Amino acid sequence: MTSYFVLWIPVVQKGNLKIINRNLADVVLKDLPDVQELHIQGGIDTSTYNIKLEYWSPGEAKRNYILKCTEKHPTGFIAYSVEVDDDATDFVSVGLNSGFHKSYYHYIKGFFHNHIHHDKSEDSLLACYFSKTPISFSNKQTFKDIVDSYLDCYIQKLKGNISEINNHLSDILDEISHGKNVTRNIKFIHSLIKNCYRVRGELGYCRFLSNTNINDSSKEKRKELKAVCAEFDNSLDNLLFWYNHYVSLVSYTAGGKSLKWGIVGAILGISSLMVTAVLEIRNSNQLSNERQLNYINRADSIQNECLNNKIERLSNKIDSLYFLIKRPISRDSMSHDNKRSK
Repeated sequence: MTSYFVLWIPVVQKGNLKIINRNLADVVLKDLPDVQELHIQGGIDTSTYNIKLEYWSPGEAKRNYILKCTEKHPTGFIAYSVEVDDDATDFVSVGLNSGFHKSYYHYIKGFFHNHIHHDKSEDSLLACYFSKTPISFSNKQTFKDIVDSYLDCYIQKLKGNISEINNHLSDILDEISHGKNVTRNIKFIHSLIKNCYRVRGELGYCRFLSNTNINDSSKEKRKELKAVCAEFDNSLDNLLFWYNHYVSLVSYTAGGKSLKWGIVGAILGISSLMVTAVLEIRNSNQLSNERQLNYINRADSIQNECLNNKIERLSNKIDSLYFLIKRPISRDSMSHDNKRSK
């Protein structure tokens, strides 16, 4: 049978898709369910945009399919058809009869697309548009379905990110307010922020897709995308607020003890100098290798003990936030307190 696909190549301006890699390296797909290690390797014809996709498992002969380019669109869409053997039972053939695995799609984008503005793992979540009937971009309803399907990929991705934040943030703030796992939770907020910025890096492509296909996408889908983008931005702002707030409290606590830690640092510095002096004196007296080793081990022991004490005290310093934040602090309450102080 013949299967039909439409890939959207993330772009930020209109124009003909440019091939930046004629051949892609052999990669191993290990995350496919119920499939042993699978190798794929591809090459593209620069005149026809046809793709030869080879695949094999260890100890097996190579097989391949030719994806024939049937149409290109100036906003980054490219349509392919592929003849699949109805009798084939291997994973790739069965998959091509019912869809196009995200791993193949992500691999093929490498002919046209570099991950410049976002993490490469982000757009690997896009799902290729699949049809059992021929696809024509001139068919308005078909093209609208194609655009909407990709807008929906971004909507679902943003919703998933927002859901992750909502699921974790309330528990994080509750633990910090009770002095539990303060350091770990602040680091976790930071990791959530980093993930948001990775997603945000991809939203430029999403907005281009939406804005350049206003007449070729449903109003409801664009409205939903706009709403979820606003919710995503609000979630990120919320994370940044709490992260900056608690990091400021750590700095405040540290500031009150700066003299104490300065003294500790001085003591460590003097200890290091003393250890070095002892080693130099002993070395000048030409001590035996065995005695030198004993002194070196003793010096290391002294330094390690000092460092361990410092680390322990730093941890206690951070966890002392509990005494500064006995109750959760909200933006509204902080704003009210600022007004009263004025």
